[in-house]
Amino acid sequence: MRELNELEKFKTAVDISLDAILAVDEGGRITLWNRAAGLMFGYSEAEAAGGSIEIIIPDEYREAHRKGMERFLATGETKVIGKTVELEGLRKDGLKFPVELSLSAEKLDGSWMFIGVIRDMTIRRRLENELEQRLTEMERMNKVMVGRELKMEELRQEVRRLRSVCERTKGR
Repeated sequence: MRELNELEKFKTAVDISLDAILAVDEGGRITLWNRAAGLMFGYSEAEAAGGSIEIIIPDEYREAHRKGMERFLATGETKVIGKTVELEGLRKDGLKFPVELSLSAEKLDGSWMFIGVIRDMTIRRRLENELEQRLTEMERMNKVMVGRELKMEELRQEVRRLRSVCERTKGR
């Protein structure tokens, strides 16, 4: 069995990642696209490589993306590089979905390279929504139960009052 060289090891590590990993040059062209990115967004590596990163950015966010890239390249100012942010991604079939993006930038040979690690948040969002609905229902049920308990306590007090009245009248 032959030993893998460093580039093969890197490529294997990127390809077996469960998260989408992609690289983009300063012109916004995709230079790296792993298997998970293909599964997540619906584009093969052959379709994505060399193409614009905007294929996975919903229309309504493209202008902000362009301005952010321009600002970073001109001034170094950034709102997302070095952070993990929640955004929307765009699948090949046109479906938008929630994603978590961790974005890094590195200057190599005088040009910027951007590396994004993207996680599909669809399942997490669905579970969060279900949990929120269940908590709301539990709060509602708790209020009903507390209300019933208060009513029961009022009834117990009324029964005690009536017994007391009965006992006083019997004693006369």
